[in-house]
Amino acid sequence: MRFLVDENVNVTATEALRSIFVEHSFSTVRDENWLGFLDVQLFKAMKDNCFDAIVTRSIKQLVIPDERKTLRDLGLSWIGLPTPKFKGIQGLALETATIVAGLPYVLIELQQQLCPTAYQ
Repeated sequence: MRFLVDENVNVTATEALRSIFVEHSFSTVRDENWLGFLDVQLFKAMKDNCFDAIVTRSIKQLVIPDERKTLRDLGLSWIGLPTPKFKGIQGLALETATIVAGLPYVLIELQQQLCPTAYQ
């Protein structure tokens, strides 16, 4: 599966994901040169480039009707992370650990489902 890591997620977490989940692809918004894209524009670029899901801290993507509808219509899944309570190395460690611990469960469901899903 192909995952896009949003610009609000620490890029260092992406390196850990790449090294642990080697059978999947992880790109950042920066890698794709999509910094500053509005969310609907970002989702369309993801679909055009064969991404399956976005990893983000932006809960608003599920609250704003147009963004939620676009995700659903394009068949993209959404993986949401909580806003970190810590800064620096503690925040990075917690964010990375949250993704690494939760992603195996998300992958099992994503591989069994035909419709987009949101995970928080």
